[in-house]
Amino acid sequence: MPLKSMGRIDRGSAVAAASSTEATIEHPVPALRLVNADEVSAVSPQPLGVPITDANDPRWVLAVRTGELLQGTLLTPENRRRLTHLGRILELSAFDTNLIVAIIQDQARRGHPPSACAAAGEHQLAFVPGSQPRSGKARRVATMMGLVGLLIAVELLFLYWIL
Repeated sequence: MPLKSMGRIDRGSAVAAASSTEATIEHPVPALRLVNADEVSAVSPQPLGVPITDANDPRWVLAVRTGELLQGTLLTPENRRRLTHLGRILELSAFDTNLIVAIIQDQARRGHPPSACAAAGEHQLAFVPGSQPRSGKARRVATMMGLVGLLIAVELLFLYWIL
């Protein structure tokens, strides 16, 4: 029997249809239960935020520099490019760099002076993952591999030119 008859909803039919639908469910939804802290830590071993404890933390450096370059609550395109470049130097991802900039701009919009925006947003900055700097040895190996590749390319071009 249709639920609508001549523009009106037949409530008795709707209730009957709902109760018959409930009776045909084969797998009921499991009941929710409370989870203790041990179960949560077993599921997500990563901490929910890594506090900034060092003034050389890349997140803090970028946040302070962002506060210095703010003009009111805004950044000029040139200053944003500078901050993006600094984020790359600090080995932060582009997303994390822009997130830090947004956190500092948000603190400025909330009325904090630019010089205090980093301190005001410190609890939010803790949720931005820090950079994963490569070890000095890995960096040297990558540099040497690049130089060897460049030398091989130059030698091949020289041989191509001679022959």
